[in-house]
Amino acid sequence: MMGRMFHAANAFRQKSHLTRGFVVLITGCLLLSTAWITVARLRLSLCHSRYTLLNPLRRCSDGNEMKREYEAFRDELLLWTEQQKMNGAITHASIYFRDLDGGPWFGINEEEKFSAASLLKVPIMMAVLRQAETHPEILTQELGYSGTLEGQPNIFDPSKTVLPGEYLSVEELLRRMIVYSDNSSKELLKARLLSLNEQNDLLAQTYHDLGIFALPNSSIDNFITVKTYSSIFRLLFNASYLSKEMSQKALELLSAAEFRDGLVGGLPTAITIAHKFGVRELPDQEQLHDCGIVFHPQTPYLICVMTRGKDLNMLANVIRDISRKVYQEVDVRN
Repeated sequence: MMGRMFHAANAFRQKSHLTRGFVVLITGCLLLSTAWITVARLRLSLCHSRYTLLNPLRRCSDGNEMKREYEAFRDELLLWTEQQKMNGAITHASIYFRDLDGGPWFGINEEEKFSAASLLKVPIMMAVLRQAETHPEILTQELGYSGTLEGQPNIFDPSKTVLPGEYLSVEELLRRMIVYSDNSSKELLKARLLSLNEQNDLLAQTYHDLGIFALPNSSIDNFITVKTYSSIFRLLFNASYLSKEMSQKALELLSAAEFRDGLVGGLPTAITIAHKFGVRELPDQEQLHDCGIVFHPQTPYLICVMTRGKDLNMLANVIRDISRKVYQEVDVRN
């Protein structure tokens, strides 16, 4: 009798030990799981706060969803642009749109070629930033302006430029070239790129990398399309040409651009847009372009509009109205 009682007590103690061990194991797993989730959330939060202007699907997390095509809206926009031609506001307009949240794209006359003008300042910036990835000291180097560099004069007077005898860092020159579209800053940066490697034209290589095969100094004036140029902004958004840090820096500069008469004019004031405009004056026509990424709260998207006409103000108004129509279409879908 005593033996059976002892055996039962011993079995109970073993079972209690096993139960306590199982509880401890489960509790430990739960604590580790909670700690892992907390750390993962913290890393995700830090990542999103650090790379605020990069593609959310690429910078930190996964996720995608199918979205409705824009065919009906494209047809409406095409009809509207044809009406602007009939009214004399433009002689031509090309449009490229892409939903950057894994959605569709559409184009209107997207293969038509235009003069790139100041749009080429973005590849120049990217060439400099790419060099700065391996040689960060480049950004702090100061360059002096003698006032004798060749290049196109500014059509729109920038609010900040480089004065003869002035010395500015490469980083400041980048800011003035992109934010204020200053041509003097552009020429200094182009000269610096050439001096970095005289045997290998770094800027020409960058143009080639970005799909720009007709060099700006050639006899061909019209060589860029909305579709080709838009791909440059996708490379920045996805951080697939420059590093994340340099892509973020480039988009921050583009987000500070002071030109407000095109795409910006069609957006709510609180919406961020990273963009670049270009203008070309020819004897028989004017060209005005504006391309960039609109950071809609739910659906960031890429839009590029290139126009020809007789009056820059009318061209700017057309780009503004296209921007407004596109934003409203994207907004109503969210």
